[in-house]
Amino acid sequence: MRFDWYQASIPNVDPQAVMEALSKVDYYGDWEQSRPMRNYNSAAEFVVGNETRFKINFGGQNEEHGPNVVGSGECAQVLADVVREHFPAHRVSRLDSCQDYFHADAYDYLRTLALKIGKQHKVQCREIVKPLTESDDGRTLYLGSQTSAVSMRIYEKGKQLQRDDEWVRAELQVRPQKEQKALMAMLNPTEVWGLSKWSHEMGVQLGKRDLQRVEAQVYQPSDHDRAYRWMLRQYSKVLEQMLASHGSPEAVGAQIFYDLENPQDEALKTSLRPVKGV
Repeated sequence: MRFDWYQASIPNVDPQAVMEALSKVDYYGDWEQSRPMRNYNSAAEFVVGNETRFKINFGGQNEEHGPNVVGSGECAQVLADVVREHFPAHRVSRLDSCQDYFHADAYDYLRTLALKIGKQHKVQCREIVKPLTESDDGRTLYLGSQTSAVSMRIYEKGKQLQRDDEWVRAELQVRPQKEQKALMAMLNPTEVWGLSKWSHEMGVQLGKRDLQRVEAQVYQPSDHDRAYRWMLRQYSKVLEQMLASHGSPEAVGAQIFYDLENPQDEALKTSLRPVKGV
């Protein structure tokens, strides 16, 4: 299995650093300015010949989330590999994992499996079929609703591209929410099939016998955690200045806890401060 779509935001990283890392994939490519997605004010595409390999959006209302990068098709796995190597602390907004099959009966076989699993787990199923020969770009079976975090499609990829009628693809699409976005950055293309009970069973039926279920529970920070994170953001510069003057994190911590335990020392300094002109 491999990624067929990979989209992620990379917080606290300059867009230029991301573009430079992706440029090393193909030295014949170049970045060209493009139209940004909604809530971004800048965008570029990495183009090799006439092919767009990657896209990046940055700035605007979503600037706090960092640059957003997208790769699809064969470029998706390449993008994922680069981002995971150079910017591991990223957040995935969408990923697709696919498995290809080449057999005349592949679609019917996968369709039977999917419908059986969908019925067992009460997953919404729908199928698109175009009966007219002149408009036939293949059948597509969907499992899961369009708004589901995890959904799957089985489709005749060869007919879609008008290449190989026996080429069929099973593809899982994941749109993680909130804190699950960071978790997706650590799962490989096979492991993501373990995100739901029905997709796990489908993955096993596709031959991944050792596939494990993934418990993607969302972490809910406590009031203490939120207060602590706010304190770090609010006083980060003060702490950095203390580190520069004290020389080590241990010395900074010792100073802070000493001052907490001896507030009278600061009061004494204040009361003994000389008054100008007296």
